[in-house]
Parts: sequence; structure tokens; C-alpha cells
Amino acid sequence: MTGNCYWYKTCPTCGEGRLFIVEDLSRQRLYLHCEEDELGFEDPLDLKSPDKVFLTLDFDYPCRFADWETISAQGWEEFATHSVDLAQAPKLC
Repeated sequence: MTGNCYWYKTCPTCGEGRLFIVEDLSRQRLYLHCEEDELGFEDPLDLKSPDKVFLTLDFDYPCRFADWETISAQGWEEFATHSVDLAQAPKLC
């Protein structure tokens, strides 16, 4: 694995996990994925809305860490506040 993956901030639900920007390949959309509690947030502006969260384990779809080109194309640059090398990223999907 080479390259970077990007994350926004610490999960407001568990207070521990990083919210990685992930691409749902089946619907060509981005969402935030918590590495600790496996919760997903479709809109970074709704992080404090409990009715806007979903359990990523309840869905079976292909996904990957979003690359910078995808993040930029979907207008999520402001949420890519941190990066980590893909080789050190948590397991996804």
C-alpha cells in the first residue's frame, strides 16, 4: 500500500476513534467512518445529530479510503484535516 488516507477529527460518539474519509464505491459517495466504534456519518456537518449516524457493519458494500482526487472532486477538502500513510491505516470494509 502506498499513498495517504485522510481523516477529519475524533469521533464525537466514542471520543477515541478517528473519523476517516471513506468512499462507498457502490454509490460513489463519501462518508466519515470511525475506526473504533464502526459508526458512519454521511455529512460531516451532522456529527452531533444522533439520527444521522449509521453502523457501517450493517451494510455490505465495496469501499476504500478516499484519495485526495476524490475528496477534492466532492468538495470535502475542508474535512481532510489530517493524513496517515495507508500502510498504517486501520483495516477497512
